[in-house]
Amino acid sequence: MKKTAMISMMLIVAFGMAACNDGESELGKAQSGVESASALSSETSTAAIGDTSTKTSPPAVMSEAGPGEVSVEVDGNVLDEQFTPVVCTPDGPSLKLEGGVENSAEIDVTIDNPDAGPALGELQIKTHTLNVKIDDRTRAEATVTNDGTAWVIEGNGRHEGHENTELPATVKTRIVCPA
Repeated sequence: MKKTAMISMMLIVAFGMAACNDGESELGKAQSGVESASALSSETSTAAIGDTSTKTSPPAVMSEAGPGEVSVEVDGNVLDEQFTPVVCTPDGPSLKLEGGVENSAEIDVTIDNPDAGPALGELQIKTHTLNVKIDDRTRAEATVTNDGTAWVIEGNGRHEGHENTELPATVKTRIVCPA
């Protein structure tokens, strides 16, 4: 079991370093990959011998997005779709955040007063399997924060179904505008 964990860690580190290598030294990114691999290794090595089930915990959506990326969680499930490219444009007194490709996976967010007391104007997430909105019915309760590099939006919206079911949806997203 330890041998498997060690091999897994080495592969993750190797792939992480290869993905980060664009000809420039990026020690911070490589270190992040090593820390992720260490966390994965310690998690898998604690499994009982003979236990063939995989024990992984869902990744934290709020810490995953890098420059020009989006992380989305709906009802506690991290979405696998890629919401890139990301475009962030001022729109009068608002900021428009858009990510993804139409008819594939897309997110559209409007942030009112982004420089002084940001508030959610609207948020919509569309993929092949879901369509979730936070609109004027629930946007007042949503939280919008900017940590200097990313916009984090959390709130309750609704699923828009084909039968107009409008089931409740809990949404967390982190959008990092490209530099």
